[in-house]
Amino acid sequence: MNPRGCADALSAIAREQGVDLRIAVVEGDDVMPQLDSLGLRLPAPVLTANAYLGALPIRDALAAGAQVVITGRCVDSAVTLGALMHE
Repeated sequence: MNPRGCADALSAIAREQGVDLRIAVVEGDDVMPQLDSLGLRLPAPVLTANAYLGALPIRDALAAGAQVVITGRCVDSAVTLGALMHE
């Protein structure tokens, strides 16, 4: 729900432990701002609206040098497939 916050927390722990860690954050799953334009009739209140991301952003983050990739919503296979595509 908050990949940026998760990355910040992980980064703080890594710093405390003296670990240099390259963390990437994949965002874009939050579609709440587009909800009205989608024309969907949903029961109120809608607390969150997310799309599932695929493997490509994970692959790209690893290719850019990330050691850890934190995403919002992604399909189950994306975690493994993104790493395999990178390798």
